[in-house]
Amino acid sequence: MRSLEASSKSAVAVVVLLALVLFFSAGACAAANAYLSGNVIDVGSGKPFEGTLVEAYLASDHTRPVASVETDERGYYNMSLPSGNYDVYARIGKRNPSQSIYLQPGQVQIIDFKISMETISEEQMTSSPLFWVQVVIAGLILVVILVDQIFFKQKRILRDLAAERSRLENEIKKDESGGVDELSRLRKEKNQLEYMINLTRTKYHKKNINEESFREIIRDYQEKLIEVEAKIASLEGEKVGGQE
Repeated sequence: MRSLEASSKSAVAVVVLLALVLFFSAGACAAANAYLSGNVIDVGSGKPFEGTLVEAYLASDHTRPVASVETDERGYYNMSLPSGNYDVYARIGKRNPSQSIYLQPGQVQIIDFKISMETISEEQMTSSPLFWVQVVIAGLILVVILVDQIFFKQKRILRDLAAERSRLENEIKKDESGGVDELSRLRKEKNQLEYMINLTRTKYHKKNINEESFREIIRDYQEKLIEVEAKIASLEGEKVGGQE
């Protein structure tokens, strides 16, 4: 009987001893860890970032985080870490801002992340496929407008030149039907052709018409001018011969 009681007391003593060992071991381990906490907030408004993932990596090993937590509705996070050198990241936007820190056993350290919401919004906008679709569409519209301006402006100027030429030709026809002598009519036509040549050159130098259109118009005017000058020379020669 006494032997049984002695055995029971010994067993209880062993259990108590083990419990004490475990308790103090846990306390020692807890004391060996450091505690890291902080807030993730918008630098402009002070608004907290809720649900932001905060990860702590050993500075020598970025393959997997030692600890990771999400911020609460206040933008607050906290984690327990063994002592060592750490790189701490706030996973938000594309920049993933980070801070480096050395933690000693039992140290309590605060690291806050102050992030610009405008920068994040810009990153999210430019990373959106819709944004680049809009950029491409805007670029195409701009190209169409520029082509339209250049092309239709040139067409309008060519049309104006043609209208001016038609007006001058009508004046010549009126002179023919109005009894104006041939030599005076040809001299007037010569002046009109020279005027149209100079006008066309001015439009070309101002880049209102392209080189191909310019050369074609000038060639036609010059051919006509040579023809008119030849007629004038012939009539003037006949007039001089008749006077003699």
